Amino acid sequence: MHRKIIFFMAVLFISLITTTTYAVKFKIFPLDKYNQDPKCWINPEDKDYDKPLISSTTQREYFELFYERYYGKKSPWDSNYVMERIQDEILNDKFSKVKEENLPKSEKGFGANFQLYVNTNLVNKIKENMNLGQFKNLEYKPSNRAIAVKNLLVRVFPTIEPYFDDFNKAGEGYPFDYFQDSALWIGTPVYVIGITQDSEWLYVLTPHLIGWVQSDGIAKTDNEFINKWQMATKNKMGAIISTETLINDVTKKHNLRYYIGSVFPVDTNFICKDKEVAILIPYSDSEHNAKITTAIASNEQVAIMPLTATPSNFSKVISALLGRTYGWGNSYFYNDCSAELLNLYTPFGIWLPRNSAAQSSNKSVLSQVIDLSKKTEDERLSDLIKFGKKFTTFIYIKGHIMLYIGGFSDSNDPDPQKQTPMTYQNMWGLRPEDNSYRVIIAKSCFFPLKKKYDEALGCLSLSSEKRDTFKLCCLKDGTCFIEK
Repeated sequence: MHRKIIFFMAVLFISLITTTTYAVKFKIFPLDKYNQDPKCWINPEDKDYDKPLISSTTQREYFELFYERYYGKKSPWDSNYVMERIQDEILNDKFSKVKEENLPKSEKGFGANFQLYVNTNLVNKIKENMNLGQFKNLEYKPSNRAIAVKNLLVRVFPTIEPYFDDFNKAGEGYPFDYFQDSALWIGTPVYVIGITQDSEWLYVLTPHLIGWVQSDGIAKTDNEFINKWQMATKNKMGAIISTETLINDVTKKHNLRYYIGSVFPVDTNFICKDKEVAILIPYSDSEHNAKITTAIASNEQVAIMPLTATPSNFSKVISALLGRTYGWGNSYFYNDCSAELLNLYTPFGIWLPRNSAAQSSNKSVLSQVIDLSKKTEDERLSDLIKFGKKFTTFIYIKGHIMLYIGGFSDSNDPDPQKQTPMTYQNMWGLRPEDNSYRVIIAKSCFFPLKKKYDEALGCLSLSSEKRDTFKLCCLKDGTCFIEK
């Protein structure tokens, strides 16, 4: 269904720009010169192809943190943590999205029809429906614990209406809907903080963020459900490793589509055939109460967590994500740059924050952050080659994050001895210094870090010193280097 929506939006966009004064301010970056076969960059013949990049001790520590974020003392099902987040991000936070002064401005937002909202009552409708008074005196209620039974888009405000900046600006308009925040996968625990007056939206705390989701995808949990779910997850967990994969439950009543980033308890009591995995999945009864059933998946669809952090396993998960459309804020259940990393690392039991800035600075995940922002572009690239560790080093520039894959010889470079850093990332594109247009990639891809690209002459490279931020972010056991 979301592909049909994308097609409709594309047709609308093309039809509008041909009948209005809006100018086309983009072109497509061809990836023909850059091999997109994972085996080219993650070679099965390499001696370390099946060698763990992170020690078993460190990976176990990561997995314990992951569990805490989903089901333990830092999860939406823990009373103390829920109230801590509510206090910090709703009651005290001056930027809280449930305070009247932070509601969207109708004179600044554009709708899908390219028109300002100033002549509509959208914002007033949102304000009235949010019932802001419910957020002033919040108390913890065990009955507000719940779980996602559908894949859901997480919205900044309770509406499916998009909110764009001026379409005349390069890099604005589709797909940058500023009401779109993230995605919530089936099986994710949540805490319900609020509900709209029409009961169609719930304001929920998830393991990664707070936002609005449509209420028909959330089911209420009780102590019996939570105890059974937590006990099963402590025993064994499975992660989806084949994105957009269809899995049936044993009753054939729940044929659902699953995405990489989803995790479930493994049903160890169910006897499976060879190369099969039984997982527990939640569903909703007619009263919106969460129930549990078993689904059977292949070991190509589900991996037992934590998947060992080897190049071969990274290649397997990347292969399932590679080439998928860029999705700002998980639009249409696609990934943006930070969602790509978050979902990629989930099968390995490594919890990452939701946005790129937080991923680049989270002390519970990273062992070291090396700031190369004051160095020249040549120094940035050479230091990355010298100190970066493949699959355990993130590269952060302001507003964007990518994964370092390793250094490779570039057949197009006149110096055959020179190494070029290769990255895996989900990116929208490149821009010139004057920000006047975009050269669009708009997908997940292998992409080298070079000073210039013939396909985008005049655009800033991702490593350019004119970009004021360039940091190497090192996972534990992947420490880049120790400064003296």
